[in-house]
Amino acid sequence: MRQASVEAATARDTAAALMCDLQFAAADELLRGAAQQARAADDAAGLYLILQARAEMLRGQEQRVEAVPVFLEAVAACRRAQGSADELGRLEASIAFTLVNIGLPDEATEHAAAALELSESMTRLDERVRALNAVALTNTRLGHFSSARSLYSQIVREGRVARGGGGATAGERGRAMINLGVCLNDEARTLEPDDPRRGRLLRRQIRCNRAALTAPLRPGNGLAALLNTTDALVMLARLDDASQQLAALERPLQDCADTELRAFATGLAARISMGRGDCDTAATLFTRAIAQFDAVDSQDEVPMLLEALSQAEEARGHLPAALAAERRASAMQRARAKALAETRLRVLEARYERELARRSAEAQRTMEARVEQQRAQLNAQTEALSHAARTDPLTGLGNRRVLEEVATVLGAPSGVPFSVALIDVDHFKHINDRFSHGVGDRVLRAIADVLRENCRPTDVATRYGGEEFVVVLPGMARDVAERVCERLRGRIEDFDWASIGEGIRATVSIGLSGDVCPADLTAVLARADGCLYAAKNAGRNRVRTDER
Repeated sequence: MRQASVEAATARDTAAALMCDLQFAAADELLRGAAQQARAADDAAGLYLILQARAEMLRGQEQRVEAVPVFLEAVAACRRAQGSADELGRLEASIAFTLVNIGLPDEATEHAAAALELSESMTRLDERVRALNAVALTNTRLGHFSSARSLYSQIVREGRVARGGGGATAGERGRAMINLGVCLNDEARTLEPDDPRRGRLLRRQIRCNRAALTAPLRPGNGLAALLNTTDALVMLARLDDASQQLAALERPLQDCADTELRAFATGLAARISMGRGDCDTAATLFTRAIAQFDAVDSQDEVPMLLEALSQAEEARGHLPAALAAERRASAMQRARAKALAETRLRVLEARYERELARRSAEAQRTMEARVEQQRAQLNAQTEALSHAARTDPLTGLGNRRVLEEVATVLGAPSGVPFSVALIDVDHFKHINDRFSHGVGDRVLRAIADVLRENCRPTDVATRYGGEEFVVVLPGMARDVAERVCERLRGRIEDFDWASIGEGIRATVSIGLSGDVCPADLTAVLARADGCLYAAKNAGRNRVRTDER
């Protein structure tokens, strides 16, 4: 990399000293000013140093969304300064980790892939291992469990071979073992409790956590590994072992400054009580765990805890409390979906602004004005589009125009898998004939609501026509998509149809197919249609997939 200016290096070191004194606001102000000076002086190497320091500081302060655009600009500066594969790979891995942590694994894929490509040229083993960790974590969150497990195993193997790599490499190896355990746990949660694979995955997770404890870990990571082991024991219904493990952690938890870890432990204690049938204690502990997470504004675990609290309250006959917990969980899930959509927009805007900044540095002012004019025209055209042009007026879902846009994206070469579900309401004509077309419309709207509430923000749910719906599941392999479709089918079957009309019962048949980009959406839909006919002929209210 080119030599950074003395001013930039001094500013970075001064900011680091301020952060050590917990003067984060002063450090942020200093780094902002230094970045402006580096831009004005066209000091790409200095700008990289400053932006990397500021992005890491923001991420460390849990301001992950704000850190993303700073990391993106740091990558651009590093490239202009001819940074090494180690430097670029670290930045790309940091972006991938950050995007996954804020719930955007799809957006993380691009940066994880870049980190993986750069890892082949890295000279520092700890940076290579960190890049592989980022790719594996992204695959885990996307449900690509087999690929993630292979990467984690590769990390562990490389760490064992390079025992002279120092504490940093050993620490990344320990982190990989913990993350592998999380991957195994996530996969186990997709299986039914009586599936023997679930038990094997959880027992392997316990072994991974124990192995991780032999490596030098960051403060709190060892405690997290032990709590993950307790979680696996609860899922295995080994409640006595889980209780003993939790009791052994009582003193470390008291000394731990991480409120989230203590809240997680409280939730585990609640699940143990629930498993033993002590619903009163479980309800108290679930409430305490939720309050602990709320105290530090950590919301990721709260919806699941609220659902568990609802079950505990219902079991002990406190139906109003159960309903209140269930309502809050639903509200939080809707709010999270909205927040993820807004964050995704901010990430896209950050990428667009980075590209615009690159062009502005290379183009003349006349070209800049033209770009701004084109951008304004595009915004005006977007605003002028009628909402009805892309939205089905009855259900509020997307229409065939949305599918045409999706088809364009799926036609681009990326190697990313996707699945397509074609959903048809069983005996819908009978519903219309017996209860009226108005009631039929309400049934379609209710099914659309179920699709909206149970799909990821990245999924595309549309009304295909009549009583047919199409759901496109990007980044999702067919085996995972089949479980998603089974959940959708079950939610629709279990819907409170009596709330629409006495005697109404609606089910759906689902045909599922998949492919890997680039692909022809029309062809995939045709295969899904064949699967739908197979589901109908098999008796309806079921999911059928192709054998591709």
